[in-house]
Amino acid sequence: GKRTIDVYLCWDKEKLTNIAFLDNGEGMDKDGLTNYGTYNFSQKARGIIDENSELDQDPLAMSGEIGFFGVGGQHSVFYMGYKEHIMTRQAPSSSKKSANKDKPGMVRDMLISGKRMHALYKAGDKDNVYKYPNVARPAGSLETLDENEKHPTIVKLIEAEKERKGSFSLFIISEIRDGPKDHKGFDELNQNP
Repeated sequence: GKRTIDVYLCWDKEKLTNIAFLDNGEGMDKDGLTNYGTYNFSQKARGIIDENSELDQDPLAMSGEIGFFGVGGQHSVFYMGYKEHIMTRQAPSSSKKSANKDKPGMVRDMLISGKRMHALYKAGDKDNVYKYPNVARPAGSLETLDENEKHPTIVKLIEAEKERKGSFSLFIISEIRDGPKDHKGFDELNQNP
């Protein structure tokens, strides 16, 4: 079918609480989701583009593959908020070959917290800064949602997973930043890899 990306802005009175993106693309398996969450893990590092090859296309063109340079996803998320929650499923008929496909009816789930990353970094635990739980859960289950993600729109999107056909990825940004003054911590972490 036709590829779509829907954007949801979730408001609580006058405050933006969540931003969600629902993509009906190929979805991700366990390894794909782990790779997505790995900062600086570019397409070259993942072996999608040969290390010695020249790009056949405009380097700024959208290829449909995430993580072209390995920084865009997390960088843009943490510019908007402190948390990213990714929920994704590959359809059993997906063209992507994987030994890590989940059982039908299961959704891959990973929560990336900028505040957790800062705390680990400041504590000197650099080995775990970019490691996040990556679990399989039943479609439609709300068990992995944080309290600040339980906006009615988000709940409906997750409950609809049971009826959704095919592959999808749902990206939820929460703990939305107040504005430019709120970016100092992210900028410090970004400059000290």
